Amino acid sequence: MKTTKLLSLGVLFLVLSTSAMYALIDWKIMDNDYVIKFETKKASGTISGLKGVLHFDPDNLAGANMDVTVDVNTLDLGNGLKTKHAKADDFFDVEQYPTIHFKSTGFKKVSSGYQVDGNLTLKSTTKPISILFTFESKASVPTFLGAFELNRTDYGLTGKGSVGEILKLNIKVPVSK
Repeated sequence: MKTTKLLSLGVLFLVLSTSAMYALIDWKIMDNDYVIKFETKKASGTISGLKGVLHFDPDNLAGANMDVTVDVNTLDLGNGLKTKHAKADDFFDVEQYPTIHFKSTGFKKVSSGYQVDGNLTLKSTTKPISILFTFESKASVPTFLGAFELNRTDYGLTGKGSVGEILKLNIKVPVSK
């Protein structure tokens, strides 16, 4: 009987310890402090409305997970006419596709920091991508910094004009526990 109680307490302690460990890797996106910038050959801007889940621990990449969306209605090219055109159906089609979604499938350590692999859904197209990033965990405000490129035509962002096919994105996401 005494052994059963001790074993039960041990299992309970293990479960609670594991739960506490995983609670430490849940990062909250600091509203209005993050920056998502993009540029092409002839256009640049920002997008906001970032929401989602960031589970990341550099010592437990197998347990890491990102599942985030951005609100395409927040797209801003710094010029009302350009922004309106970018939100139209031949580009982002915000009426039918109001969000962009990224869900991770795996993480790994690389020489420049980390790499997250995942699926990016933009409009009706989902494609695998890799994003290189660093995580400044010891900064006064822990921050994810990432950059990647994608070809806009791969996602049905055809549009008129020659804004350039390659979108370059830079992301800065301060977080808190």
